[in-house]
Amino acid sequence: MLYREYKERHPEGYSRSRFFDYLMRHQVANSVVMHLEHKPEINCLSIMQAKSCPS
Repeated sequence: MLYREYKERHPEGYSRSRFFDYLMRHQVANSVVMHLEHKPEINCLSIMQAKSCPS
């Protein structure tokens, strides 16, 4: 569907294989990565408090 829309707008544009080659390169170059900050001292503190607290 994406390629069909592209060809409707650009009839003289890239071939299907070239279009998807460029699309894949674009996705690799612009991949989104989520970085989570991990603070182990907070996690350890929570675990130690839970073990020392009476149930």
